[in-house]
Amino acid sequence: MAKNMRWTRNRLMTCVTAAGLAAAISVGCSKEEDPVVAGGGSGGGTPASGGIGGAAGGAGMPGAPMEINADIIKDTTWPVGTYVLKKKIYVIGPAKLTIAAGSQIWGDADVADKPALIVARGAQLVAKGTKDSPIVFTSSAAAGAKRGGDWAGVALLGSARINSGLPCPSGAPGCKESGIEGIPATELRAKFGGTDDAGSCGTLEYIRVEFAGAELEPNRELNGLTFGGCGSGTKVSYVQIHRGTDDGIEVFGGTVSMDHIVLSGNEDDSLDWDYGWTGKVQFLVIHQRAAIGDYGFEGAGSPQGETLEPRSAPTIYNATLVGRPDGGKAMHLKEGTRGIMRNLLIQSWQADVIRFTAKEVDLAMEWPMHLAIEDSLFWMNGKYSTETVGMPTDDDKGFDDQGAVENAARRNKLDVDPMLTSINDLTGGAAPNYVPRNAALGMGGATPPAGFDASATYYGAFKPNDSAPWTAGWTAYPKD
Repeated sequence: MAKNMRWTRNRLMTCVTAAGLAAAISVGCSKEEDPVVAGGGSGGGTPASGGIGGAAGGAGMPGAPMEINADIIKDTTWPVGTYVLKKKIYVIGPAKLTIAAGSQIWGDADVADKPALIVARGAQLVAKGTKDSPIVFTSSAAAGAKRGGDWAGVALLGSARINSGLPCPSGAPGCKESGIEGIPATELRAKFGGTDDAGSCGTLEYIRVEFAGAELEPNRELNGLTFGGCGSGTKVSYVQIHRGTDDGIEVFGGTVSMDHIVLSGNEDDSLDWDYGWTGKVQFLVIHQRAAIGDYGFEGAGSPQGETLEPRSAPTIYNATLVGRPDGGKAMHLKEGTRGIMRNLLIQSWQADVIRFTAKEVDLAMEWPMHLAIEDSLFWMNGKYSTETVGMPTDDDKGFDDQGAVENAARRNKLDVDPMLTSINDLTGGAAPNYVPRNAALGMGGATPPAGFDASATYYGAFKPNDSAPWTAGWTAYPKD
């Protein structure tokens, strides 16, 4: 099926095929009426990519995809099916958009106004897939023709505190609001921020977002998944962001937490935070693909000042960060961020392992009480950047990056092979296996605190030799 295929309301599909059924069903088609398969397959449920109810692709109903051309202004449910975003679609508060498990949401790859789903402040998105029927947000292009940037992505905006922007129109003390990147500053529907740290932007569970990251303004792309000022009432579990042209997930302030996250093959940073984010993350996979990708983590405090409150200070446990043999940089912890990171497995980052930068803050006073990487394993990584105190290469006021991370008091391991035996470079579409084979990794890590799974005292996102990893059944790694 050609990439430039379009669906219009006056041209309903008259041919539906359901590959994967015991017997193929075919209704006669003319040459102009291409068959549509809405549903599964590891390629994300594109018109030619699989059958109904594929284990990793969802269970969209057969039939003509439904075009979405208008904002959601009241509570709306999309039953299981296939939906095509034709432009930027806003969910306007207090509306709630509920998407059924197994649905496919396609961003039209052929329109000039690159589509996105933007959940405005005061609205909610409830997208609860299942392991067997995830919800897939992907490009409308046919399998084999998908590209990063075919569409823009998904953004959830809330009313939690941020540390950058302008004073809120309400005049509430300490209240700031800002707008999402790539959207004109005059667009009120794209504003986020407030004082409701416990608020909810909705629920995301068992979803994939593929081939997003379109440029909306010069050098301003939307990420695969963006959170702006989302509060702790937001639930984010079992989410994969795959092959976007910008960041996998970017978090602008707020208190949203997440667990069981896969960020695979994204072209910029995998997890990026700014504006005073203070959420939690546990069970996270970051994997760069060959020859592309900036940082695994890129964290910052505020573009308006390093010490503005709230300070960015995420808490991250049990993350597996896999780089690439031709480059890649595991982390850039930039001006103003704090963060406690433990039980990490960091492997194959060759350009730079950990980089800290600061202009105002004395990192020696932050480390390790407010900013720390501890109880973690490093394997097959490159060198740290060379810095000379007082010279232009000194970008952190003389802080010794490598000395801090490798200090014995931080309990980081530098000489233990995790035995990740089935990691590929994400170029062929095969699913990697992130489960370590070294049983020794199953002990010795830190005990996660309240609010986390305290049993995960191992290094990385998976218990060694786990025969049923949490990625099984709902993730997919299509190359196009």
